[in-house]
Amino acid sequence: MNYKTDPNYIEGNWAGKDIAKKIEMTAYKNLETAIDVKQKLIDNFEKEFGYSKKQDSFDRNYTFNLGILDVLKEKFNEREGL
Repeated sequence: MNYKTDPNYIEGNWAGKDIAKKIEMTAYKNLETAIDVKQKLIDNFEKEFGYSKKQDSFDRNYTFNLGILDVLKEKFNEREGL
C-alpha cells in the first residue's frame, strides 16, 4: 500500500496545510521548528517501532504525522523557492 493513499496520511496532509497557514500562532512559531519536531517524531517511530513508508499497513499516528511533515516541507520549499 502506498502511504500517501492512507486516510490518516490524507488527514495529516490537510492538518499540515492548516498548521502552515497559521504557523506563527502555533507552538512551533516557524516552519523550520515544525519540520524539525515532526522529522524527529517520524525518525523515532521508525527507530523504536520499525515503521517504514514501504509497509503493507500503517500505524495511524505514523502516517498522520508523515502527512503533516510532507506539507510543512512542501511549504518551506515553496517559500525558499526550491
